[in-house]
Amino acid sequence: MSSIKQWLKPWSSTLCVENVPLDLREVGIISGYRLEHQPWSYYIKSIFKLHNETFNVWTHFLGALAVLYNLKYSFDDLNPRETKARELLVLFTICCLITNLTSSVVHLFHSKSHFIHYIGVLMDYIGVSVYPFGTAILQMYIGANRTVYYAIHDIFIYLNICLGLINFIGVALAKLYLSHPSMKVQRKLLQAGSGVIYFIFIAYRDFSRAFLRPNCQMSTLGHVAGLGILLISMGAMYSFLFPERFWPGRFDLIGHSHQMFHVIATMAQIIQIKGVVVDVQIHGSDVAYDISEPNMAALYRSLYVLLFVDFCVLSVLIKKIVIPKTKYQ
Repeated sequence: MSSIKQWLKPWSSTLCVENVPLDLREVGIISGYRLEHQPWSYYIKSIFKLHNETFNVWTHFLGALAVLYNLKYSFDDLNPRETKARELLVLFTICCLITNLTSSVVHLFHSKSHFIHYIGVLMDYIGVSVYPFGTAILQMYIGANRTVYYAIHDIFIYLNICLGLINFIGVALAKLYLSHPSMKVQRKLLQAGSGVIYFIFIAYRDFSRAFLRPNCQMSTLGHVAGLGILLISMGAMYSFLFPERFWPGRFDLIGHSHQMFHVIATMAQIIQIKGVVVDVQIHGSDVAYDISEPNMAALYRSLYVLLFVDFCVLSVLIKKIVIPKTKYQ
């Protein structure tokens, strides 16, 4: 018990906001900032110290483990012959792991310098583009009804790549051009807005699954409603910085919006996995799952293409914006 209490004490090797460069400050976070320009080992050891990034690191790392556990649990609930559902769940889980683990690593190291901060955050945004990309695939081949499936089947892979790229470019440019703390709320709103098209694209197919299916079950409605509430909550937490924006200093270490954003994201991923099991177990004649034959090789290639294009854009942003922006910092 004493060791737990000792760990819960704020790490002495941290700074107050007045001693932190403007670009690295967080709205409503007054203390707990780690030092800049320290050895890499300093940041690795900080995993086990209490500062304002500790739970940002652990929530996504433990979230990745929770998603893996639920994938295994869902496999136990699926009929062994449901190979399509299993393959799609594996691909979705890979997308979740990319998102969660990338974010966890970035939160661990981004305080090292301005350059590392911007590179790390942009890498994190690549993960941000991958999660809805995987969600769209999951819903297309299991959740959509026949009308929606046939309407976009021929262009779905290309459309999904384009939306993922637009999402990445939107959040990246917002970060690079609205980095000052006084513009953080505007930046968060713009970043959330860059994913609105993706959200509508996904939400429409959820709507069609829940309300246009003649024999929709209450369990399906529950998963759709639960996922919608969580996704909206994620956007609200991310954009409005609640509660730390309104009570500065009270949630520096535990309880600020980004930590809750991570937790809600993991809950949404788990609900999506469980929703697939429900859909497969009770699917009716109007479900894409009955008719679709996803080409898994093509879907994996589309993920590789998205990652490749994102990294190409990242390299341009580093050369044209990040290096000049951090050259004298």
